[in-house]
Amino acid sequence: MTRSRDTTALRRAARDLFGWDELRPNQLAAMRAVMQRRDALVVLPTGAGKSAVYQIPASLIPGCTVVISPLLALQQDQIAALHERRRPELRAVRVSSAETPAQQAEALADIRQGRAEFLFITPEQLSDPTRLAEVRALEPALVAIDEAHCISAWGHDFRPDYLALGHLIEGIGRPPVVALTATASPPVRDDIVARLHLRDPELVLSGLDRPNLFLEVAHCPTEDYRWRRLVTLLREDKRPGIIYTPTRRSAEELAGRLTDAGFPTKYYHGGMPAGARDELHRAFLADQVPIMVATSAFGMGIDKPNIAWVVHMALPDSPDSYFQEIGRAGRDGQPARVLLLWQAEDVGLQRYFSGGLPDERQLHELAALLRAKPANRKQLRDLTGLGPRKLGQYLSLLEQAGAAGPRGRQRIGAPATPRHRWRPRGRRWPRRNGSRP
Repeated sequence: MTRSRDTTALRRAARDLFGWDELRPNQLAAMRAVMQRRDALVVLPTGAGKSAVYQIPASLIPGCTVVISPLLALQQDQIAALHERRRPELRAVRVSSAETPAQQAEALADIRQGRAEFLFITPEQLSDPTRLAEVRALEPALVAIDEAHCISAWGHDFRPDYLALGHLIEGIGRPPVVALTATASPPVRDDIVARLHLRDPELVLSGLDRPNLFLEVAHCPTEDYRWRRLVTLLREDKRPGIIYTPTRRSAEELAGRLTDAGFPTKYYHGGMPAGARDELHRAFLADQVPIMVATSAFGMGIDKPNIAWVVHMALPDSPDSYFQEIGRAGRDGQPARVLLLWQAEDVGLQRYFSGGLPDERQLHELAALLRAKPANRKQLRDLTGLGPRKLGQYLSLLEQAGAAGPRGRQRIGAPATPRHRWRPRGRRWPRRNGSRP
């Protein structure tokens, strides 16, 4: 009876709030799990309505919903889409680095006083103990993790702050959690479940087929051949598209070469100032930039229906990354083209970026530091000389081995009672797909 009532309520809310006459079976299964206060991991392809999986149930459940999302631009797009509905049940606010302290305080007050239902926030904000306490005081009814593959060390866009999300969710009272992503291989799914501390989660998987995408792979014996194949596509299709390159430098160089060849192009990568990236993102969505050459940093939040083609100028770092990136094409349902141009040399480049096995001596030294005294990430970087990405990866490995964990006030240390003695020698550490955003 409860299942039937939930289904009826969800369909009514979908119709009244969103104007949808029906829900897809996978959407409905995930929503029912949320209504039953169960954790859920939802893997649905781009354009399958992942956001609705938490938005529709949230409108029916008493209490606010915390939405943890990695990109400010993605948050803003989702907030704007909710506000377009002009319904008080769907009002959203945000607490991020883009808001002033006064605006952040006002957003929290809106949630506290029932004037807003959704609080959008990043992992970095929640890692602040003061902010964590403020969110806990809101007594959230649901936590939605968008782009959940980011939490995995094997995922598309490795984010060190995502690794602590399971502990942070505990810190805000441990409401039910729904994790959402467009694609995640079995190892990534397992990692998401483990790191978020999901409890007997409902697993909702959908097929990944996108019948309107035409996939083509071409081996390029020379760089000149790769260039000619790209130019041929650009001459044949004048609609907007994205070209993915493996490095920041190659993105800049290719954008300049294409512009000189008569194809107006911009480049985008993670080494650019945040303001410049945001401006380029918005210009691309507004059809002011027809061709974007980018690293993997340009992926999440690109909700642009008329992207007609996606080209990879080298092998992607993983099948998950590839599916995420080609998923930008053909969102309007029209035929779209996906072209992978690769050379044998790409394999060596990926091996270089993935970094292979970790340095055992560095791991030993880091573990010894954690046993001696808990420290925050900045202190650990200063003490070890490790960069932010490598430090995050090493802390992830030590946490998996039971040799590290959060110790309060943004510090990391050795567990008071280790699960088992850590012995790195002879262990096969998982390779990690390097990302060059």
